[in-house]
Amino acid sequence: MHPRAVELIARVLVRVEVRLAMEAAAFPLPEPIPEPEPLEPATMVEVNLADEVLEDIPLASPPALSSLAEQILARAIRGATPEMVAHDLRLTPKRVRQVARAYHITFHRQR
Repeated sequence: MHPRAVELIARVLVRVEVRLAMEAAAFPLPEPIPEPEPLEPATMVEVNLADEVLEDIPLASPPALSSLAEQILARAIRGATPEMVAHDLRLTPKRVRQVARAYHITFHRQR
C-alpha cells in the first residue's frame, strides 16, 4: 500500500477514536434496568359467549361513495383508463388512482 494512503488511514482512525471518546464522555451509559419481581401465575377463567351477544354486533358497511368516486366508478365501468378519467374530470391520474383505491374501484384497463 502506498505510504501516503497508510498515513491518511491512520490519521482518520485517530480522529474517529478521539470523537468516540468525546461522545462516550458526554453521554455516559445509562444505569442497567433492575430485574422485575416475579408475578404469581394467573388463574384461568372460563368464559362462554352466548349467540345473542354475537348477533347484536352491527356489521360494517362499505363507505358511501362521494360524488367524485361515483363519477370515477361510472367511467371505470365504461372501460376508461385512469388517464382518460383524469382528463375528463380535470384531475391528475394519480389523484384518480388514489380515489379509486380508497373506494375499491378497479379499472379494467390500466395506464
